[in-house]
Amino acid sequence: MYGPLKVFNGRAHPALSEEICARLGIEPGRVTLYSFSDGENYVQIDENVRGADVFIIQPTSPPVNDNLIELLIMLDAFKRSSARRITAVLPYYGYARQDRKDKPRVPITSKLVADLISAAGADRVLTLDLHASQIQGFFNIPVDHLFAAPVIVRYLRELELDDLIIVSPDAGGVERARAYAKRLGATLAIIDKRRIAANQTEVMHIIGDVEGRNVFVVDDIIDTAGTLIHSVEGGNETVLASGSTSENLLDPAWSPDGRTIICQMNDFGHGLARLVAIDTSNGQRQFVHSSNQRILSRVAWLPDGSGVVGLAREQSSNFTRSQIGLVSYPKGEYSPITRDTSSYFSVSVSAGGRLMATVQNEPRWNLQVMSSGSPDSQAHSVSTSDSNTNFYWTTDGKLVSDQANVLNVVDPANGNKTVIPGESVSGAPWVCAQTGVIVFVKFLQGIQNVWKTDALGTNLKQVTNGKLDSAPVCSPDGQSVFFVDQSSESKLAKAPIDGGERQVVSDLPMSVFLTYRPMGNLRHSPR
Repeated sequence: MYGPLKVFNGRAHPALSEEICARLGIEPGRVTLYSFSDGENYVQIDENVRGADVFIIQPTSPPVNDNLIELLIMLDAFKRSSARRITAVLPYYGYARQDRKDKPRVPITSKLVADLISAAGADRVLTLDLHASQIQGFFNIPVDHLFAAPVIVRYLRELELDDLIIVSPDAGGVERARAYAKRLGATLAIIDKRRIAANQTEVMHIIGDVEGRNVFVVDDIIDTAGTLIHSVEGGNETVLASGSTSENLLDPAWSPDGRTIICQMNDFGHGLARLVAIDTSNGQRQFVHSSNQRILSRVAWLPDGSGVVGLAREQSSNFTRSQIGLVSYPKGEYSPITRDTSSYFSVSVSAGGRLMATVQNEPRWNLQVMSSGSPDSQAHSVSTSDSNTNFYWTTDGKLVSDQANVLNVVDPANGNKTVIPGESVSGAPWVCAQTGVIVFVKFLQGIQNVWKTDALGTNLKQVTNGKLDSAPVCSPDGQSVFFVDQSSESKLAKAPIDGGERQVVSDLPMSVFLTYRPMGNLRHSPR
């Protein structure tokens, strides 16, 4: 018999763990995680796990090495804390490509990772859509190999596409594509491609008739998306792509006029780190800034749309050290705002152009505010905490946070902090840009609902009355709140901001977050 169920997570995807715990009706396990200045990871379990049935949720997605090492350290910590059973949950299993020795003098990394996970203390592994099913045989412990196909097949059926054809992007994926074609009653096509380099391909031939048909391309790993892009060139009616992305567009940021999204896109195969601008009217994109020296992440627009600020880290330097930099738009010229490098974690911009950045100063976190106007900007500290906290600007220039599951409002001018009454805040708050209303989620006795308040904490009120409501955002006029109803299937719902009957707007993918772009259109994206 196993002890109580406890779910913990690393820093790879905490939002996934929060949603899993919300569905299970339990609180996420408490664990302290941070990185020293030299890049080493620190782990301490903050509760008793002796005899417990522990699940550690940690996909080994980018940065793969950091997330993998953190998982191994967590496994060792739980093993030494006498957990009864330890299950490593890896939605994405990194280093899966090299599952055999197909060339002289190459490693079998998927076997190496399996050995490391087993040696670190895992009693069981739960993973999703392995690159090759035989990877299960590399483990000497039980492996639960799950598939995303049932969810994707259901989604495709709901689209009711006529004349659908399933395409495998290479010969190795034929079995996977055939399984989809069989379930959907569709025909099958195969792409004959030649691999020029590790992540560069050239499409040579298409085996099958795809002209004028609705095409679904299914692959298991998307790196630079070169294979998918080459596969869909040719102008078919509709092309859908599915895959597990090891590299993708990260940290999307809407421009103030709502017409452009800037994202981080890393092309590690070519040693490039890029910022890409996407035109929301037609989907066209252009590279704004490319560098083989620095990686820019967590970008935020300046209020006048003249550029974005973000965290700039030299590719050759320690992952935890970065400076705050500015990239002009559309020219793409880079200039530093802070000359020194530090353990910056996030950065955002107020309506007046002030910058806010959280800095990890082990073992405490420090919130700093500075000007975005010129290099060598003088920063001053306004708040410290024992754990990383999400901060958001209010309309009157204050900062709202969900620190330690309690809602706080911080005045950056003097550091004064107002604690909003109530506990068990779950997830990041949302501040309405027009009215200043703050909406957030409270988790009480296994039930999760949306609440609202103001910056003074004087108008605290429950907005929804459901079982599992999450990811709330306010409409631009502040009259409605949109949220994800996850009590059964995930659905997009809305309710009046002052409370009232909810209305289902549409079905959603299983896990989403919501955002309003500045022009007032609601968007949702897979987590």
